[in-house]
Amino acid sequence: MNRDSNCFYVLLGLLCDGVQSGYGLKKAIEQSIGHFYKISNGQIYPTLKRLEALGHVTMRVEHNDGKPDSKLYAITDGGRATFVQWLRTPADYHNPVGNELLVRLYFGAHAPLEESLRLLETYRREKERYHLQYENIARSFYPDGPDSRQSTFGFSALRYGQMLNECCLKWCDETEARLRALGEADRGGRS
Repeated sequence: MNRDSNCFYVLLGLLCDGVQSGYGLKKAIEQSIGHFYKISNGQIYPTLKRLEALGHVTMRVEHNDGKPDSKLYAITDGGRATFVQWLRTPADYHNPVGNELLVRLYFGAHAPLEESLRLLETYRREKERYHLQYENIARSFYPDGPDSRQSTFGFSALRYGQMLNECCLKWCDETEARLRALGEADRGGRS
């Protein structure tokens, strides 16, 4: 997702769960994906207008006694189809705005389970490539670990990358196991 489209798909995903006001969407973002994906408050209302103009959402005004009227937004079938199609496209793992992989997994219940597993497998393959790269760097530059003051700093940066990558691979294993268990439970419930 680029900076312009990040709010577009997040709002569609949140509206898949039900009708919301702009303020309700703002609060939902703060309490959920806002921990790992940044959307400014100034993006929400212009994006809702754009979504409405495209026919992806409808808006109705709810009158409140003694309070300002509320604009309530609901996703259309076309908006839902656009959102599910987006869930099927490759994720940007290096997005400076936030972690798009986590956004897609957060909304994974709105698409077939296989889509989330495919997304996770793509991410795992990338992390496995990094693992090999880090090993090659370690063998080439630090065969015995840090052996000088200068190499201590470089080695520390390398270890950060290695350890973060190892953590991501463990998370992939755990997440895949959970998703596969969910799939088994779903299949068992249909019997």
